[in-house]
Amino acid sequence: MSKGFASPQDNTCLDGELTYNIMTQQWEYLIYDAIAVDGDLNVAQTGFRQRMQAAEVFIAGPRCWAPFCSGLLRLRIKDYYEKRNIRKLFANIRRDPKGHYLYINNDRRDGVICNENDGVILSPVGMPYQVRNCPALLKWKPPHLNSIDFTLQLEKTLDPRHNQPSVKCHIAYKGERSIVRMREIYFPSKLRRQFAANFDKFNNSIVELAYDRMAGEWKYIRQREDKAIPNFSTTVIDTMETIAENMERGELVVHLEKTSRSPPQSELELIQAVAKNVEVCTYRNDLFDDENHDYLVATPISLVRPPQITPQPRRLGGNRRPNEGRRPRPHMPNGNPPAAGSAEGRAGRDAFEYSDDV
Repeated sequence: MSKGFASPQDNTCLDGELTYNIMTQQWEYLIYDAIAVDGDLNVAQTGFRQRMQAAEVFIAGPRCWAPFCSGLLRLRIKDYYEKRNIRKLFANIRRDPKGHYLYINNDRRDGVICNENDGVILSPVGMPYQVRNCPALLKWKPPHLNSIDFTLQLEKTLDPRHNQPSVKCHIAYKGERSIVRMREIYFPSKLRRQFAANFDKFNNSIVELAYDRMAGEWKYIRQREDKAIPNFSTTVIDTMETIAENMERGELVVHLEKTSRSPPQSELELIQAVAKNVEVCTYRNDLFDDENHDYLVATPISLVRPPQITPQPRRLGGNRRPNEGRRPRPHMPNGNPPAAGSAEGRAGRDAFEYSDDV
């Protein structure tokens, strides 16, 4: 297999997600893992570092700099860190004024990456790619962001205090064969009246709920209009275990730094290559510095938009060239142009007009 696009790729299978880059305001596909690259199925049997290296060398890297990929969907490698660098990872996760968590990394050779973040994923590096669920994979979220997608089942009723339509709320999850009702939950009366007013919209829809430890009840976050099936039973149990453990970020950092071991000698080269890519970019203070020549000459071609050809203005009332048949504009003896509507002005009126409906 040769590097780059010597020939069109075929039978390439990637594991990733379509995300929105808030900085560049463009959609891009982030590669989380590689299963097959250009028909090579043995990639899935290698370790995590080797799989990500193959995706960078044979897919993301060449596609980033290829001129014919200009204007196409960007394919990029998701950032990954060694356990001992967990503090660097958390340093790139920030909160915006609205309270949303954002992951921002300016030190990338292929441009800034900035998207919403709801936690970190700890992946095993020595295992081959696992189809479906991987029991060795751990996802950590801030305790208040641990949520589950349930099916919301409503029953119409009446609110006796306000004498207005209301609902009883039940949540359900995905079982082996069908949707399984879990229990009744108690939302605030105002929210239940809102569900009653939009009964058809919310009944049997997917909603995201988080467990409020202080109140001892599930808290409504939002309706998931992008999903049609709730979380599977194993996902529900795993999330409940995480909520019960209630591990804070400081505990996670201390534990990972304590248990970090030196990587095997065979993989040191891969780790050093990733570190070198970061060092190349750390000399600049602002990725979007238009006065930095070193940055401008290294701008990935995939970020350059296709050229827009501005249509030339065309003249109304014929196909004459701009200077053909044009009469000189008259001037009065005092050097000023004639007044609008005068005989002199009508005689010297320019027949060349511009149309904005090109």
